[in-house]
Amino acid sequence: MIPIGDDNPTLRFPLVTVLLLLGLAATWVLVQAAGFDPTALAASVCDWGMIPGEITRRARIGDGIPLGKGMACLVDGDPRNFLTPVTSMFLHGGWAHLLGN
Repeated sequence: MIPIGDDNPTLRFPLVTVLLLLGLAATWVLVQAAGFDPTALAASVCDWGMIPGEITRRARIGDGIPLGKGMACLVDGDPRNFLTPVTSMFLHGGWAHLLGN
């Protein structure tokens, strides 16, 4: 069962948790256009999402990583971005994904 509450009192306001939630929401709205623009959503996933084959150089240049119907990320020859494991944690695939987290 999903816990709705607990009996463990806290002494402080959960500031870090609130800041993370605000960061997730801001990323969804500002970077991913809140899902209203499929092109912006796909571009954000391709640019900031983690594609393991790009980091390990196992994916060949020109390979397509499918995102969904009619959309794919193309592997390019740009330098590796080692921040994508962190930035990908702030990306969401839709409203249900954001609200479910």
